[in-house]
Amino acid sequence: MGKSKKAVLHDAGGKKILHPAEADRKKAKQRLRENRAKNRKKRFEAKMLEKDTSLVQAEITEYKELEKAGKLTKWKKDKMDREVAVFGRLKEKVEQNTRKRFEDNAGRSSTTLPRAQLLLA
Repeated sequence: MGKSKKAVLHDAGGKKILHPAEADRKKAKQRLRENRAKNRKKRFEAKMLEKDTSLVQAEITEYKELEKAGKLTKWKKDKMDREVAVFGRLKEKVEQNTRKRFEDNAGRSSTTLPRAQLLLA
């Protein structure tokens, strides 16, 4: 037995066109890809906002040193480029969040007793 052929539709000019159902599936798949990419970017930015500025800058300098030494893989180079771009764009927000976390931690530690003192009290 031979292979069953797909139904191929042609327009008035004789060119192949997608079946309408197949075209809908293709569009849905493309929208899914775009949404996933958008969600990845949002998660990466949210994670960047949670990081400490000194840690991010240390990572970037480490990547740049590896690049100078010629030991940076393509994957890490892409990661470095992405981090440099996002950190450059969100630097002020990241610094504000870091300061806010530092102030919250400083305020919290002065008002609460350490765990050892709580157990003794």
